[in-house]
Amino acid sequence: MLHLALVVLWPVLPAQSPVVAQDLSLAVEFVAREEVSTVLDSQEGSASFPRWSVGVGVDIWTGFGSVFNDVVGPSLRGSYRFDGRWSVALSLFKSDFDFEDPADNLFGQSGTPVTDASIDLFMVSATARRHFLEPGGTFDLYVGAGLGAAFPDSGEAVNLPQVDIEVEGSAGPEIHIVVGGAWRMFGPFHLTAELRLMHSFTEFEAEDRLTGETETESGWTGYGLGLGLEFRF
Repeated sequence: MLHLALVVLWPVLPAQSPVVAQDLSLAVEFVAREEVSTVLDSQEGSASFPRWSVGVGVDIWTGFGSVFNDVVGPSLRGSYRFDGRWSVALSLFKSDFDFEDPADNLFGQSGTPVTDASIDLFMVSATARRHFLEPGGTFDLYVGAGLGAAFPDSGEAVNLPQVDIEVEGSAGPEIHIVVGGAWRMFGPFHLTAELRLMHSFTEFEAEDRLTGETETESGWTGYGLGLGLEFRF
């Protein structure tokens, strides 16, 4: 701002000797160069941290008092950091989980042997994240919230002659909140950990093929931990 003030005042300054005028001109030029250099350094610094990340991991979830358990599987992850505080992440997850004992939990057949239905599940989700530490450091810490979609397949719980149940899953949206962090091991490689609380609006329809009865399980709430390795660049 100093050079702007000098430029504005220049016409109203009293006549100066050529030496004084030259000194003022050099001062204005010096200040202008310093301000430009400061702006460029600031822009370079704000753009120098790693903005992209890709990684792999393992997620382990379970349900709150529901028929869902042992939801374990691999995940693929990617993220983009807009600035020092905000980023968006995308994750893909696949699991083969246990739909626990539908004969007892859905149809009330307590005298039958415990038999789970194995269900394939694929999920895709996006998360907006708020970071608390400066980018490019040894540690990262964030909270976030997002949504996604879950695509369950069908499965069977069969233990003849007492149990013969088919479970058919229907796709639905999911919402979640997360708390996570990362530790830079070396170079661009980071170990990551993320706690997730989610609610899925998927629906499962079970049919007892021995009696013809049907029951429906709508929605489930779960929580879990994801561990992974990220490459940030």
